[in-house]
Amino acid sequence: LLANEHPEVLPPISWEIFGQSRNTFVKKAYPNLHQMNKLAWSILPAQLIAWLNQHTSTFDNLTWNDVPPQMLAKNSYYQYDGHSAFVIERKIPRKQPGVKTHKESPKLLCIMDTSGSVSQKDVEYLFAEINKLYEMGVEVYVLEADSKPQLFFKYTGIAPAYSGGGGTEFDPSLQWLNAARYGTETLVRKGNPPEVNTENIQIEFDGVVYFTDGYAQVPTVEPYCKSLWIVTPDDAGGTQAYLQKIKFPTMIVSLPSYQKR
Repeated sequence: LLANEHPEVLPPISWEIFGQSRNTFVKKAYPNLHQMNKLAWSILPAQLIAWLNQHTSTFDNLTWNDVPPQMLAKNSYYQYDGHSAFVIERKIPRKQPGVKTHKESPKLLCIMDTSGSVSQKDVEYLFAEINKLYEMGVEVYVLEADSKPQLFFKYTGIAPAYSGGGGTEFDPSLQWLNAARYGTETLVRKGNPPEVNTENIQIEFDGVVYFTDGYAQVPTVEPYCKSLWIVTPDDAGGTQAYLQKIKFPTMIVSLPSYQKR
């Protein structure tokens, strides 16, 4: 910060400070900088300033009295009390008495392709990936879908028997995702023993993962949140060919061969 905003308070800078290190460390790490004849603090990378602090005595005479108080006052991470000129206190959030904070886990929607081209073995392996996310502490919700959304439920570590078995279309499930922010009628499974009922689901997700074999028309509906596509291995019938034509920002990952898992 001083180098960028108040270089005048820092000692003079020249290549002599680096000594032989200019031709070893600096030349290798910063070749463009190495070619310059004159130096200024404002052009030095932060890593190089840190290197000087660790390996030279350049800053030995620098004290808090050299730091302009206005620079400290505008730093949002610290509190300048206005009395002790160079005393810095780290801001510590304070809670109201009797208020208990709860950690909020990210909400992730896993859309499971349960069309006829996805085998029971594929479903088992895809649910194994969902279970890994669940074990990481993510709040996982599953939407089973083929040519349209079929069933929605919160994942609790047990892979249920899946619904569907028809054709495959990606857009209806992505449309459901976008509509669920405002509320949409959905077939929902919940309870123990589980019951299936139609409910109005209103929920906003932090991300969506579409588990599929990839066989469907190129999706055109862009989800409002970050998206990822998990595709079954090539030797299990999966393909990225259609997904690679997606126009909106996303990521595609193919699972390794089932024999190598």
